[in-house]
Amino acid sequence: MSEGDIAIGKAVMRPNAGELVGPRGRARLIGTQLLLARALLEAKGRTLSRAFLADVLWGAKPDPRIERGVDVHLSHLRRKLAAVGSGVMLLSVRHVGYCITLPEHAGDARLLTVAQTRLLAEVVAAAGRADAELARRFEDAGRAA
Repeated sequence: MSEGDIAIGKAVMRPNAGELVGPRGRARLIGTQLLLARALLEAKGRTLSRAFLADVLWGAKPDPRIERGVDVHLSHLRRKLAAVGSGVMLLSVRHVGYCITLPEHAGDARLLTVAQTRLLAEVVAAAGRADAELARRFEDAGRAA
């Protein structure tokens, strides 16, 4: 790796060259994709809101109508990460934002499975009401993963 390069899973992001290099090839990254990747990597697995990411891209108090542009740029970044074989996943956390998972965290018990994340959304939607059935399903989903 050269100075300024950033490891991103099994790939290397080269901001100075505007590219992503992985085991399956190279992909060109535009400025917005570089900024999003850097912000998500610096968050170290925490979920970042769409509004925060829009601020990273376009500055303070972006027009709420352009926040959907974050989704488009993340979609392109997600495809490029997959194309080069990075092993990285960009996850959409419904009604919250986005986070990145790295291959070395794949077995981390602190990360939720997709099934657990869906059930967690149901729990949040239930406005904090105690629901033994949902709690049981959440635990079952974790064992099934």
